[in-house]
Amino acid sequence: MTKEPQKSARPVRKASAVNNKKPHTVELEDPGTIITEKTLTLHTKEALKIFKGRRADPENGIKDIPGLAIYGTMLRNIWGSALSGDLYAQWWIQKLEKNLKNSEADFARVQQELDGLKSKVADRIDLSKSEATDPVTVDVSYATPYMYLIVYRLIDVDHLIANLITLRHIAIINPAEFEQYRKNIAGSLQAVLLGLRGFKPTGVTVEDVEENNARYKDAISKLGELPDDIKSGKFVPEHMPRKSVKIFGFGAKKS
Repeated sequence: MTKEPQKSARPVRKASAVNNKKPHTVELEDPGTIITEKTLTLHTKEALKIFKGRRADPENGIKDIPGLAIYGTMLRNIWGSALSGDLYAQWWIQKLEKNLKNSEADFARVQQELDGLKSKVADRIDLSKSEATDPVTVDVSYATPYMYLIVYRLIDVDHLIANLITLRHIAIINPAEFEQYRKNIAGSLQAVLLGLRGFKPTGVTVEDVEENNARYKDAISKLGELPDDIKSGKFVPEHMPRKSVKIFGFGAKKS
């Protein structure tokens, strides 16, 4: 029995040809924004806790911990301001890039140590996979490329903690060693997230800095003095778009 082809969930527009002076050329309609459903599979409670966050419990003295959705909103605000030329937003992104590289180095060092521990029994016990029997899939659709860099660090956390659980279970490390590793790993990613806090849009541009005007002085009093490479406009975020388009509701920005 022949199956009927499945219909597309989204309507497909027909592009209309436009007559031009040059022969055999057509102008097509803008196809719009590329949309992709993005999900992440997590295998450890630690990574899931970082992703979801934690509600405050004042009665038991437990403070709230924002999840990635909250930090995604913070970063979207920073990103939109950076695209509009706000030097303080670019400074926050500069600090984020540095913190991400620091956490990447931290996790690489831990991975090297764990590989060394595994090598003690690797010729007899296969430790190539440490996965949950019932992993959790979460949505990771974010508005900025930098949020995905944070997601990649969360994947590192998930992988490392899963390995640590295995090593603890087979007595390669003891519970105290496990806990120290766990705190260091989670703390490295939390340092990245905490670095996003405290930003407020200022609208300060290179011109404001050169004029040393009231807007810049007010921003200094609230957020501090900008580094020289930010003030001069020499720093460009690694993932800063390059051409102007309307993006994420921030108007005509760079793409």
